[in-house]
Amino acid sequence: MEFSGSGSESPRLIDCSTKWQNIGKEFLDLHSFLEAGNIRLLKASKWTKVKLWHAKGCPSLILKSYKMRCPYFPFLKKMRFVPIPRVFRAWDAGIVLAAMGVPLAEQLALVRLSIMEIVIVMFYIEGQPLMDWRPDHVDDEDLILEKIGETVAKMHKAGIVHGDLKWSNIILHDGGKGLEPYFIDLDGAKFLKSMQCKSSKKLRAQDIARFIVGGIESDVSLDLLISFIIGYASIANDVHELIKPVVSRMRILFGRKQLEGVQEATEKLELVMRGL
Repeated sequence: MEFSGSGSESPRLIDCSTKWQNIGKEFLDLHSFLEAGNIRLLKASKWTKVKLWHAKGCPSLILKSYKMRCPYFPFLKKMRFVPIPRVFRAWDAGIVLAAMGVPLAEQLALVRLSIMEIVIVMFYIEGQPLMDWRPDHVDDEDLILEKIGETVAKMHKAGIVHGDLKWSNIILHDGGKGLEPYFIDLDGAKFLKSMQCKSSKKLRAQDIARFIVGGIESDVSLDLLISFIIGYASIANDVHELIKPVVSRMRILFGRKQLEGVQEATEKLELVMRGL
């Protein structure tokens, strides 16, 4: 589906999936696509906006728009003057992770609305944010946290870190076979040079520490959070090598968020990680 718009800058399709071609063929252009559905703003920041698009007979979609900090990126990229904008990193990371079978909001299209704005169109994931979920049984929470640990390890083995592994960035979706954790918001995603280099271990440790501290913020016991580490270790066999950077990052996050109990938390976590 090729987008066309009014004005001097016509929206254009940069990349898309086969599923988007099936959805897009129902509309003549971007304007008819937007006008066909009800659009609701979910959240906004200085550089991004997230909107929910819904139309009768079509699946609900998320439209995430990014304001370009450097509009001349396509030209400067060739001369290697600027880093890759996060919209392109998020799109590329989503493509790779989907191919690896990592559950996430499936991306459909990458659209340039103007020289200053690019939009990622993706499926809306129906579910509950992990931070708001309260299981009926403790065993359910154990299984979910272990499954999240396994998925994060698969993500890292695929050569990508999430970069912002908050509990609000994990949605629990029931597709008919029980709850499955889906990952959203890949804005902070980074590609690893290798699993074993020092910089990659530091980035992987940041994902792990961010998730653990997020759980503590949500009043989840450290005993339950250990299930996440066990799940991670079942896929990644070098957990013991991540102890120092994980503990270091946890100390930073505890201080930044003014949380108590850092000594007890880091000592217990280190003991478990050494035993895996």
